Amino acid sequence: MAHLAAALTRHHKRIGTRWRAHDTRTQAILTLAWLEGGHTYRKLGAGNGVPKSTCRTLIQEGIKVLARRALPLTEVVYLAVKAGWDYLIVDGVNIPTERVAAGYTKKQHWYSGKHRRHGGAVQTVAAPDGELLWVSGVLPGRTVDITAARRFGIAEKVLAFLGLLADLGYIGLHPDVITGYKRKRGEKSLPEAKKAANRAQASLRCIGERANAQLKCWLRHESRTS
Repeated sequence: MAHLAAALTRHHKRIGTRWRAHDTRTQAILTLAWLEGGHTYRKLGAGNGVPKSTCRTLIQEGIKVLARRALPLTEVVYLAVKAGWDYLIVDGVNIPTERVAAGYTKKQHWYSGKHRRHGGAVQTVAAPDGELLWVSGVLPGRTVDITAARRFGIAEKVLAFLGLLADLGYIGLHPDVITGYKRKRGEKSLPEAKKAANRAQASLRCIGERANAQLKCWLRHESRTS
């Protein structure tokens, strides 16, 4: 809490805030309580003597300050190397959103034909145990995983130091990405050796789905209590 309060103080000085009714310590408490989950703006405001609208403003500002302190992917990879991990897991997730306020056309970028809904495409990088380490920026929902990964340079940043596991949607991203084998056109089935390799790779890669679940859980909480 003290670190966030200090960061908020520096942020207020940087933007030229002269005076506020609530100090940075209160703002840090509200932000961390919100991120912990299970609290609404109304309940947090009532418990700390802050109006609901002001509470929401303070929390959103606190989240932005925290977001600026997030580690870039290169530093995440460096810490993963120090932790002694051999690889990381990359995966894509489509976050549902409300329909963009524009006339519906077949070229709408935020509509995902795969998921049949409007949403944002996000890339996640997870530890071997599935813990969420890094989240990319949001791209339009129609963006496929391999395009999104190329946009953020995930393969190059990770493979410089560690291995990288991914599903079949990332085939062609980088020669060193471990994606498993895909049945070629005209083949009735994969050889048993390739099937065994796919099963072994999937048993390690599927743990990365935990990272997507963690992200979705937090987003569901935010949308429910906003």
